[in-house]
Amino acid sequence: MKNLKIVLPLILLAFVAGCNFKDGNIPVTPGDKRTPRNPIPANGATDLPIALTLKWQSSGNSFDVYLDTANPPKKLYAQNVDTSKATVVTGLNYSTTYYWKVIAKLADGSKIEGAVWKFTTRAKSGNLPGYVMIEKKFYTELPHVINILFSVLDLNGNGVDVLKTSDFNLLEDGQPLSVNESKMEILKKSQVPYEYRTVLMLDNSTSLKDNLANLKTSAIDFVNNITPGQTVAIYVFSDNVTLVQDFTNDVTALKAAINSITIGYPTTNLYGAIIIGASRLLDVYDTENIIQSSMVVFTDGQDTQGSHSLTEAIDAVNNKSVYTVGLGKEINPEVLQTLGTSGFYPIAKISDLTNVFLEIQQKLTKLSNSFYWLRYQTPKRGAAEHTVTLSIKNNANTGERSSILEHFSSAGFFSITPGLYLNSTSSNPTGIDTLKLFAGGNAVVVKASSYLANYLPKFSWSAPDSNYVALKSIVSDNSQVKITPKNKRGTTSTIVEDLNNKGYSKKLIIKIY
Repeated sequence: MKNLKIVLPLILLAFVAGCNFKDGNIPVTPGDKRTPRNPIPANGATDLPIALTLKWQSSGNSFDVYLDTANPPKKLYAQNVDTSKATVVTGLNYSTTYYWKVIAKLADGSKIEGAVWKFTTRAKSGNLPGYVMIEKKFYTELPHVINILFSVLDLNGNGVDVLKTSDFNLLEDGQPLSVNESKMEILKKSQVPYEYRTVLMLDNSTSLKDNLANLKTSAIDFVNNITPGQTVAIYVFSDNVTLVQDFTNDVTALKAAINSITIGYPTTNLYGAIIIGASRLLDVYDTENIIQSSMVVFTDGQDTQGSHSLTEAIDAVNNKSVYTVGLGKEINPEVLQTLGTSGFYPIAKISDLTNVFLEIQQKLTKLSNSFYWLRYQTPKRGAAEHTVTLSIKNNANTGERSSILEHFSSAGFFSITPGLYLNSTSSNPTGIDTLKLFAGGNAVVVKASSYLANYLPKFSWSAPDSNYVALKSIVSDNSQVKITPKNKRGTTSTIVEDLNNKGYSKKLIIKIY
């Protein structure tokens, strides 16, 4: 019996040594590759910048990330992340210790919770502003133009709308480029086909009966302050989620839609409203169509309908910009904070709503103006690989996303005089002046290119003599037309003009043999 008393503690000690315990004393099998591990920043790291990326290792299918100043962390920072790193963290405070953990979700629906890790941010030094650069799209175009589409945020996650071309540093292969020689320029939303979509989602359940008039007034103040390029869609929700006005920048139509709102039913389909509103949020970064979007949700209560789950709502807002506003004591602040990916605003009385809506609209305006499009002409030629680095001068942020690093090939790049060219290629940069066709023969596609233009091109083609050819525009791309010869020999012509760039035009002679 005496020997047994000695052996049992040794067995227990060996068991404990072979297990890793998380908060709550839940054992995790050592070496299980599904368990979140190897955090970056390292557990206990100090003197960190207040903009950083959280990383870890795990073979899980997706991950939930919790980040908080409390231990254990209870605030959900990111949900259903499909890679083993969270998006850049902004909005952190200087000289603050943060706790974070990752929950791995497995294919069979089970979960494995990792340990709680911590890091401490550095003390603030100096008064220089810090910026985070978020790359949207990078691409090259002939003859030798580099394009970077990006947004700039401050370290609190607010849009930065005051930067100019002279505020940026540009390096190629680590060497500075002359702004003048490269014709480097920053285009803002007023110079590009830009739309900022905003979904205004308003609770109209019966609990708001006495506050409906004030709610309408606040919503009207919101739409009265929309900015150029911003469109708004208005929804109401109680039993169902109803579209009152689809996306428009017509303030008169928006105000009429708001004034038409009536009280709904004694049930609140909050999660359904979040899901439907989030489905209308679209982010597109294309030279022909640039769209960013956010949603503003107002409610005075919790989801009482139960037709959708909180998990479904959280999944819907993942990687989307949502502001939530909660009125009174019947809201669930923790839920609204989780759903408000861009911010949560609790208010005690309806009269506070106007100021909150205006504050949110100011943030939306800054976000829309924080979009930048960098264009420059690279001097690189030949089939070689190169790097381009874009940064902001005097940026106090030296951590994650303090600059943009990209790679490009200069294969096919060539030098050419600015102008409009037809059927240009890298082997024949100046393209064609004359098109030769056979009577009754096959159609030919002709493509216009405006090289080194100041603005995005918009092409217009004049109609040639219909006795000789039929000209048909390609709807999806106004730079291209299809020219089909008829059964008559002769000569005609068409003139293509770039309406957005003065002096960019070309005459194409069409000969039918």
